[in-house]
Amino acid sequence: MSAQKCVRCAKVATRLPRGLCKGCYNRARYRGTLGDYERKTRTVAETIEELTHLGLDERLPIAPQLRALAPQLGMTYRGVERAWNRHRKQQAA
Repeated sequence: MSAQKCVRCAKVATRLPRGLCKGCYNRARYRGTLGDYERKTRTVAETIEELTHLGLDERLPIAPQLRALAPQLGMTYRGVERAWNRHRKQQAA
């Protein structure tokens, strides 16, 4: 992963959760303002909801559908596939 600037202090860091450097992330978490910064990942539920909205049909083969819908979500096929597998595992439990 390449170095990026923190959205709050512009410090250069390599891993930026929510676009924040470690210090700004901890400060926002402590102050309760972490919600002001958008997440860079989505939950399994959000991904499945968007897949369903885009027309995922469970009666048809899943892999080709996931391959076609992944770019529309701005995700890789592997990321969508992992979310789908987690969803199926949660349903079975």
